[in-house]
Amino acid sequence: MGAGVAHEEKRAWIMAGDAALAHATHLAFALSAVLGPVTQSAARRRGLSAW
Repeated sequence: MGAGVAHEEKRAWIMAGDAALAHATHLAFALSAVLGPVTQSAARRRGLSAW
């Protein structure tokens, strides 16, 4: 096994990690986009003006 193969494997792991991180970030944004208005309307119903 040459150094080039090990390097390629390491790069594949880094790319997979980047993709997982991007996916998690996207999920977090989607969740906040959905939950943000829900929590705001719930707070308004309770008479709170926190947002």
